[in-house]
Amino acid sequence: MTGLGSPPRGTPPDFIQNPSAKWKLGLHAPSLNALPREPGAHFNTETAPCGANSEENGWHIPDAVAYELVGLFFDYIQNWLPILHRPLFYQKYVRVESHYGRVVGRQSVSDHDAILINCVFALAARFSKASFFCSTDPVLRGEAFAERAAAIKDPIIKVIEEPSLEFVKGCALLAFYNICAGHAAPGSLLVSVCVRFAYDLGLNEIDEEDQTNCGTEDGQDAWIQKEELRRLWWVIYELDCFVSTVSCQPYGIERGEIKVLLPVSDHHWFSGCPAGSSYLIQSPGTVWKSLEGSENQSPRAWYLVTNYLKSCFADTARQPKRNTPETQTALEMDLACLKHALPADFQLRSVNMAEHNFGDCNWIISTHFMILSCEALLERRRWSQNRSETSFNTGQEATIWGRHFYSSLVRIALIWPPEYIPLNHPFMGCCVINPWDALEARREPNFQSFELSKLLLSHYSRYWKIGGALLRLLAIIHEGRDSVVHRPGSREREIIKRFSVLCPSSPKGRHSVVSRLSARVTYDTSDVPVEALPDSYLTSSGSPDELQWPLNLWDNLHAFDMDRSDAEMLIIPSSHVAEGVSGQAETLASSQMCVPAFSLSLDRFPDEFVVL
Repeated sequence: MTGLGSPPRGTPPDFIQNPSAKWKLGLHAPSLNALPREPGAHFNTETAPCGANSEENGWHIPDAVAYELVGLFFDYIQNWLPILHRPLFYQKYVRVESHYGRVVGRQSVSDHDAILINCVFALAARFSKASFFCSTDPVLRGEAFAERAAAIKDPIIKVIEEPSLEFVKGCALLAFYNICAGHAAPGSLLVSVCVRFAYDLGLNEIDEEDQTNCGTEDGQDAWIQKEELRRLWWVIYELDCFVSTVSCQPYGIERGEIKVLLPVSDHHWFSGCPAGSSYLIQSPGTVWKSLEGSENQSPRAWYLVTNYLKSCFADTARQPKRNTPETQTALEMDLACLKHALPADFQLRSVNMAEHNFGDCNWIISTHFMILSCEALLERRRWSQNRSETSFNTGQEATIWGRHFYSSLVRIALIWPPEYIPLNHPFMGCCVINPWDALEARREPNFQSFELSKLLLSHYSRYWKIGGALLRLLAIIHEGRDSVVHRPGSREREIIKRFSVLCPSSPKGRHSVVSRLSARVTYDTSDVPVEALPDSYLTSSGSPDELQWPLNLWDNLHAFDMDRSDAEMLIIPSSHVAEGVSGQAETLASSQMCVPAFSLSLDRFPDEFVVL
């Protein structure tokens, strides 16, 4: 039994102690204080066999499996994607008959609801223990549900004028799924659609008329509904931040005045207890004060503040000519003050992750990852400013930064139980990669940093395809390429394009004389597996602008072709395979684990490709 064990069974109490019949749920709803259940504990195994009702309910899965997936979503996905109100979801979509729960049939819900429910299934299926999924790899179990959601969504999105909240929430969940599943093109397009919907619905000014500036003046029912809108806004905001940051592209959501209070904890929201909050301050130099004196001290709220600060650093790195010394100084002050303004619970040595608090603890860890990302972007800016200095000094700076990155990663890894890593936000996998390891490849401590990053990503990759993509990117960064011998394959070009902020890039390198000359050379364009790379060592001297990436890499990124469906697999030694969320390591025939390479099927989305 691991930290994700099942609580004692019994008839749970009402989720919300509220006399209003509108918000009160039946006895089938889970208890607010119930611990996350072990996968499989949501089954009604005695009364609803896995082979029953898979066609009758319209979801193409047995009733027992559908009921389990809803429970798994709120146990393992809601913690990092807090978009759905658990009590209301159960009230609307779950029924109890003959002492077992089931999800309402497809014919009983609208198309907008069907998109939402299919996306819930898609995200949760990877954690299921149902025999229904026994022959399907966890990272692929959600594909069929996501395809059904997309098939319903596509014709609607062409004619819709004012979307419903359920439709927008479904689109946001589907965008998260696509990005985490490696479908970068449809995921990015859907993020843009969600941003448009958010502005159409006025989600960016939900609290504009709030006289108290804390969001508690509304009644209970109105507050619950308004908090739902706030959460939808911040989820879309986070999607836009991630897609734009990792691709070094402009943000879809305008950097300016946002009249939306930061979200409170799930406990307050689910229990219907209005709690005060505050706005995100978007003025450089005062961002760290966003939650100063606020009743809302939830870990997610602090994470969003830190995430915004990270986006500011990324934006200034993307537009160095518009980055004034005053702005840079203000952002550095924000980062320094934020690190000291965090609540005492955010100190890593005080984090003790367990069943009852792993969601909050993962937000704390994610906040530290955001701080580390801010520091990495700050270092990138400093190196850019120091190009005129000798390459030896730049190499020394890379070594110093590598040691800091490694020590920070070690402190996080020491308090992060492996079974809770795949239950954290999948986007955080990007934060365990130090792109400047390539400057000091094979040297201490950066080689150790590479090994630790690989281990952390291997836990993600067991359940999230983005983890496998990041493992491949980590190998690309660590090994480098000899441009005379190799040209990046299609999958490598796609990975580098989508995660360009993590790659040592150079505007100067993109237009250098050597690059233009190399474009005339004919290269073999076939994909070269990472495992087949020669040991091409990068020199320890030189700046990030002078790394041995293929000479014509950046000039040819625009012409990359798409992945094939039969992409080769990364092989992770069995010593790197972690225990699953149930605490038991899965048996692999070859004592190794196969991780799918980053996948982007253009065949399924011929008209939806966008370049980030």
